[in-house]
Amino acid sequence: MDEIHGRLPDGQWIIGVEVFRQLYAAVGLGLLVWPTRLPGVSHALNFGYQIFAKNRLRLTGRCTKETCEVG
Repeated sequence: MDEIHGRLPDGQWIIGVEVFRQLYAAVGLGLLVWPTRLPGVSHALNFGYQIFAKNRLRLTGRCTKETCEVG
């Protein structure tokens, strides 16, 4: 599983940037969502997120212990 997955209340699964769009809309940040749906912006975000998701552990580091510390 390279990308984030989410499940909507109706049971539908969503992946990638759409998960973040749904999360922002659900917490009242819908104003941040509409620009991400513009054709060029949407494509660029989806493409960029796929690259980031596949490389996130290399870019952000991984836990070296059995459990990760927060903070």
